[in-house]
Amino acid sequence: PKRDWSSDVCSSDLSDMKAFLLIAFFLAIIALSMASEAIDKAATTDNFQDAEDHADLRVTPRIVNGFQIASGKYPWMVELTIGTGGSASRCGGSIIGAYHVLTAAHCVIGEAANAVVAVSDCVDLDSCGGSSQQLTSNAIYIHEGYNNVNYDNDVAIVKFGTAWTAAPVKLIDNSLKYLICGGTPVTTMGYGTTSEGGSTSQDLLGVNLFMFNRPACKAIMGSGVSDSMICAGILGENKDSCQGDSGGPLIALDISLNPVLVGDVSWGDGCARSDKLGVYGDILKFKKGIDSILAGGTEFIAGGDEDPSCYDVSSSTSNDEGVCCS
Repeated sequence: PKRDWSSDVCSSDLSDMKAFLLIAFFLAIIALSMASEAIDKAATTDNFQDAEDHADLRVTPRIVNGFQIASGKYPWMVELTIGTGGSASRCGGSIIGAYHVLTAAHCVIGEAANAVVAVSDCVDLDSCGGSSQQLTSNAIYIHEGYNNVNYDNDVAIVKFGTAWTAAPVKLIDNSLKYLICGGTPVTTMGYGTTSEGGSTSQDLLGVNLFMFNRPACKAIMGSGVSDSMICAGILGENKDSCQGDSGGPLIALDISLNPVLVGDVSWGDGCARSDKLGVYGDILKFKKGIDSILAGGTEFIAGGDEDPSCYDVSSSTSNDEGVCCS
């Protein structure tokens, strides 16, 4: 006769089997959840060379395909409100000294010494938090060679009467020239519009780009690109800074993964057009004037490393040493 298997299994064996099946079921649910999370993260985390540095950040459909900056990540980043009332404008800036913020000259040209209010270490302007500071300026220094027509030497330093609690961002110098070579990963950020002609953001947003050598930049952006300018972008990917981000930082990471200020947001043809780049002031070219102001000077004099010698990562020659990459 056909055997009855149920009569051979005792009640304790059945309990063990049920427990095993229950555990297996929950393990399967956890595995599926982890796989889903990994797929979601792969689809939404910005794909960038310093991916570990931005592993906690998610891409949002804002600031031209950028991401939201994590709280406390860049405490030296500031939002500037220039002027008052209906004529007030917004720009970005970077703390570069105990009392000093670097921004674009076109943001503050013609303004009174006390016309700038700056907010630091704030990733959400609706709720800045206890580590944030709000200070009012008491002096503005415009680069002596600034041209308000073509944005040549588009850099200024705003001084404040109270010291910033946030440590200043590191500035590019001769030992870090390689950071402005074509192909170097860079990041820019700000509270500007999230699309060309769109609305500004209350959140601090960033976008990851790559440096372009100056000859390539001129070929793409035209003869308006001067020797005081550098360019960054990703052709075909619609990523860029935008209106309201002016004066904000362009940073690269040094060998220790510390952010280094290499540029300030200056101009572009619209925002995030697939065949265009963003144009930034070249901090290396402004170094002499920056150092003078930080040392107590009152004139933003011209001068810097006028002919940087570094490696051109796009060069096909066997010996790249001495190739000017800017």
